[in-house]
Amino acid sequence: MAFLSEANPESVDPKRALLSEFFSEPGFVVRLHDGVWDEAALQRLLSAQRAYLTSPRDAARFERDVAQAFWLPHREARRYCAQVAPSRSNDPCERGCEQLHDMAYWLFMGEPVSLDDAVFAQMPSASPALSADGLKVRQAMLDESLAEDGFLLRLRCELEWDRDGFARLVDAMRGYVAAQGEVGWLDREAAEVFWYVEWFVPQWVSRPNFPRKLAPEHYEQAFDDLRDLAILLFVGNESHATRQEQTP
Repeated sequence: MAFLSEANPESVDPKRALLSEFFSEPGFVVRLHDGVWDEAALQRLLSAQRAYLTSPRDAARFERDVAQAFWLPHREARRYCAQVAPSRSNDPCERGCEQLHDMAYWLFMGEPVSLDDAVFAQMPSASPALSADGLKVRQAMLDESLAEDGFLLRLRCELEWDRDGFARLVDAMRGYVAAQGEVGWLDREAAEVFWYVEWFVPQWVSRPNFPRKLAPEHYEQAFDDLRDLAILLFVGNESHATRQEQTP
C-alpha cells in the first residue's frame, strides 16, 4: 500500500509517512512474521511514530489505521519476544518492546498537544460523532473500566480475578465495538481501554505472585477474548486479523 508521493516526498505529512512505513513490505511487522527481528526496520517505525506523535494533531481522536500502526507492532513484538527470546535480558527484543510500548502509551494514554487556531482549522474534520445511544454505550464502557468494584481495579489492587466483573467489562467493550461500527476515527479514551486491557491483563496475571485459582484454560480464553476485541477495534477486518494471528 503506497502512501508516499515520489514526486515530492518532503511534503508528506507525518501521518502519511507513518502509514507508509507501517504498511511497507520490508516493514517491521512483516519482518517479524518472517521470523526476523529487523532492528533497522524497527528504528524506522519508531522514528515515524515519534514524528507523528510530536506533530500538530487532535490528541482526542485518531484514525483506525493510525491506531493499528501503534497497537499491532507493540503486540507482535511482544509475541515474538515471548516465543523466540523468553529468557533473555537486555537484548534487542526487550529494548524494542519497551520502545514500542512507550510510543503506544503516548498515543493511547494521551499527551497534551498545543494547537493554535490556524493549525486546528487546517486539520481534517473527524468522522460524525456517535449517536446519542452510541455515546451512552461509550460512557457505560468507560464507567465499567473505572468502576471501584470493577474487574480492572480488583485485578490490580486486590489480585482478584472477578469473573462477573470480567464478563461485564467484555460485554461493555463488545457493545462499544458494535456502536463504533466501521467508522474510520477512534475516540482516544475508548481506544485506551482496549489497548490497556489487551496487554496489561495477561502481563499482570502472569506475575509469579498472582493467585491463579482457575484452570489455565480459563485465563487463556479470557486473553483471547481481549485480543479479539482489540483486533475488531484497531484492525476491523477480521480476515486480515486472522492472518496476522496465524502467522508463526
